[in-house]
Amino acid sequence: MFLCSSCNKISQKWSGRCLLCQAWGTLEARPDMEENVHGRRSKTMTFENTPKPFLLSSVESTANQKHKTGFGELDAILGGGLAMGSLLLLGGEPGIGKSTIALQLADSMVKTRDPRLRGDDVYKILYVSGEENPHQIKNRAERLGVDTNRIQILATTCIEEILEVAKMEKPIMVILDSIQTLYSLDIPSEIGSPNQIRGVAQKILDTLKPLGISALILGQITKEGNLAGPKMLEHLVDAVLYLEGEKDSAIRILRVPKNRFGTTSEILLFKMDEKGLRPISNINEEAISNLETQAISGSAFTFISDSGKNFLLEVQSLVTKTLFGYPQRKAIGIDPNRLQILSAVMSKYTRTQLQGADIHLSTAGAIKSYDTASDLAIAAAILSSAHNIPLDRKTLFIGEIGLGGELKNTRNLQSKLKEAEKLGFNQAWIPETGKHTLSDKSQLKIYPIRTIAELEAHHFKNNKIQRAVENGLD
Repeated sequence: MFLCSSCNKISQKWSGRCLLCQAWGTLEARPDMEENVHGRRSKTMTFENTPKPFLLSSVESTANQKHKTGFGELDAILGGGLAMGSLLLLGGEPGIGKSTIALQLADSMVKTRDPRLRGDDVYKILYVSGEENPHQIKNRAERLGVDTNRIQILATTCIEEILEVAKMEKPIMVILDSIQTLYSLDIPSEIGSPNQIRGVAQKILDTLKPLGISALILGQITKEGNLAGPKMLEHLVDAVLYLEGEKDSAIRILRVPKNRFGTTSEILLFKMDEKGLRPISNINEEAISNLETQAISGSAFTFISDSGKNFLLEVQSLVTKTLFGYPQRKAIGIDPNRLQILSAVMSKYTRTQLQGADIHLSTAGAIKSYDTASDLAIAAAILSSAHNIPLDRKTLFIGEIGLGGELKNTRNLQSKLKEAEKLGFNQAWIPETGKHTLSDKSQLKIYPIRTIAELEAHHFKNNKIQRAVENGLD
């Protein structure tokens, strides 16, 4: 039998190229696999070595056996803290701050005093680095103000060595940075291959969980934005943490797409500075300063909902005459496909000609918007830039635009308008179906509209007359 060292495909004859992964020169002869093509020799099962079932009531409860991380909101998401023996996966783009938040998490855990500790007992964290040398980690730790006396560093990429050290030192948590750099001596595959990642993760789970040692695995992502490695890696861990944000922006968002300890509908907000990642209690206070700036064309404000929280979002647009045969549509923070659809709808149902124009769209702070409630603000920003007419900075635009140019109601409209009133907005343009959202006591002036054409007619119908007056014409 011949085994591919890249993808573990088994072949009955040798060839220069693997037929599955298309890798060259990876097929190796394995005489030991002739007895069992799956690489495992079958064992005779007897009644003596068969596992016995037991009552669920006899299992010891571990509800109170949790370590506080020092991050209050993260403890709440994880059901009160980090469960003993839990396995967490932290993913994100290169340079987004995975290693930074891992060090900060380790520091906050060792500084958190647990009443179950006796005398001089302290938490110990084992930080395994497969990408950086200890000097780089020490420099980052000093910059972040991390207590380096309670964090142990291990510079190796062999998982067997790592697990042996963990058995001897017995830390409360092992941080593995990153799993793509680790390998197992028992797996004949290249470092970083799906088989190595899967096998290393399984060894971590089988060894650390019975010892009650938690593990935080740092993982890389693909160019599509997904976690690298086999999908089975996400199934093995107890929780998946995903850190996202633009490198040029200080805002970071921590999402929890998988969580066996609590909800997946919560997110954590951080701001990156020279001292690391600082939790943000209210991101709207960070964005409210943009309201005081001078009004410019192509800018509009909206509120979006994400995991039960409302965020003030500024949408900026630049519309210029195209210099190429095919107009460009580029977006940062907004789905480019959504921009294409909205541009087509506006070209058909408004008088503004966008067929021969390049449209560049961006959100302030590069915050990603998944809420279709930002459609009306996107359209308002595009119209404002196309006509070169600024919009009022205290005006809000909330609504989803359908393919027929109609406005549809959005979720959490009432809470968004209440939050906007607290931040000092004077008026809001919303779908007509949501005009009864606010009470009569509200000071926010509501403009309900049915189509995108009504927004264009109100703000930009006197464009030529206004320009003539500005030029001094009678």
